[in-house]
Amino acid sequence: MSVRTKSFDISPYRSRFEWEFANQMGDWGITFKYEAERVPYLYPVQRGTCLSCGSKDVGRNAHYTPDFWLPAHKLWVEAKGKWTGAGRTKTLAVLNSENKINLSNFRIVFMYDNWTTKRHRQKYSNWCDNQGILYSVGIDEFLYTLEK
Repeated sequence: MSVRTKSFDISPYRSRFEWEFANQMGDWGITFKYEAERVPYLYPVQRGTCLSCGSKDVGRNAHYTPDFWLPAHKLWVEAKGKWTGAGRTKTLAVLNSENKINLSNFRIVFMYDNWTTKRHRQKYSNWCDNQGILYSVGIDEFLYTLEK
């Protein structure tokens, strides 16, 4: 699949922000793999009921493909532009599932620190702070914190 922007091809990346992130990591000499593997997790189902035991705590099997794997840092990185409520739910589900991705080896890099809702009550950074997720706003901030 070839993704095009107005002026050039950004393949194999899914967004221009991912493309810029990969280029800057390359400029810094950071080795990475793009969408290296799919990770299974359990996505929560709202108002569901288990037919076997009657539990309300149910979910469906799903797979998540993190954007970048940084082997030298043993770190999974997700580059985000717009981050919807469904995306935040998925992120929590992945981090709460028993898989290789957890709070200690996962980072989110935001293009901008946008509001989570139209009512402007909470920004992406505030939401991450409340969940204990480490993040950076902007590629440069991430790269500087990575080198420390």
